Amino acid sequence: MSQSWPLESYALSPPTLDELRDVLAEGLGSNYEDVDVSVVPCPNLREAPFGLVSQGLSGGTCVIDVGGVDNLFPKVNLTKEYCLREVAQQIGISEPHFLGAGSCGYSCTGRNSELVVNAGLNENRSKCIVMDDDHVECCVRDYHEHRVSALANVFCSAGEAGQVLRLHVKHRKGEIADFVGCIQRALRMKFGDRPVSVGGSFVMHKGTAKIHVMSDFTQDPIMSQEFIDKTWLKFFEGKAPMTFMFVCTSVDPPNLSMRLTHTHGHNSEDNNLGGHYHYDLTREVEYECYLNVAEVVHRVDKQHQSPTWDKDLDFPTNTVSAPGTPCPAAASKRPVVAPEQRPAIGSAL
Repeated sequence: MSQSWPLESYALSPPTLDELRDVLAEGLGSNYEDVDVSVVPCPNLREAPFGLVSQGLSGGTCVIDVGGVDNLFPKVNLTKEYCLREVAQQIGISEPHFLGAGSCGYSCTGRNSELVVNAGLNENRSKCIVMDDDHVECCVRDYHEHRVSALANVFCSAGEAGQVLRLHVKHRKGEIADFVGCIQRALRMKFGDRPVSVGGSFVMHKGTAKIHVMSDFTQDPIMSQEFIDKTWLKFFEGKAPMTFMFVCTSVDPPNLSMRLTHTHGHNSEDNNLGGHYHYDLTREVEYECYLNVAEVVHRVDKQHQSPTWDKDLDFPTNTVSAPGTPCPAAASKRPVVAPEQRPAIGSAL
């Protein structure tokens, strides 16, 4: 039986691709030496190095924003496990092709993870990135499920071939090291408080990027952002070539509490590294991107995008952690509901 979640839909007023081309050409031009932005027939993005499940990015374009960061902290709420296939069915999307970022379904993996979403109804090329038991290195695995825990931020289309925007930039000269952040800044400068959402895939052909992988969920509650940033997140340098899936919204539509940008990716060739993209670490960088503009935002089970540290932990949560999982300070410990007092996880999904 499928789960139905609270759903809010917001119709956007998307710019044309021609207008978007001019806006991004100007915005990216202030940050990179070499910039080529053009409207093109979408190439077959199923082919390397993009490797999408769909050839294109057209047809019923939308952004689906699921859950939120507050589902993760101080303890993960295991009732907040969503099925993207069922979410699409609830919205009324018959042939969805998802790409973006999230975390894998805990019921599928048994530990916390980063998820590179790249999935259709009948084919799934998604990747799951987890820390190893020692929490020193990360592991990249195929992920053939549609379940996500806590949150997901995806661009969705029918996967049809059509006109798209191609961005090709080299040699960063400006101070904005976040490629997606540079796109967002250009959209904000042009469109102001008018929300514009785009999504797609890009390849970092040259350069090095800062990425992170979340540790497994801790047994004791996490009670500070400092612990998350300095201890719980594990940072790596990802060397090109890397393939990323992303969503980007310029400003939050009224009362939707969206995560405005989210980018996950993995090594394009040997899949030995992946995670959440922050920014590039080298000015000698090259990005190639294909994107399309969304017509609608669907906000599913709206949650806060920052932790509510003092909330009651009266929900099913993890009771075990991988061996090398960092431990929050003892002073931050809070009672967790005993297993026998929790409802069965399956009944809440």
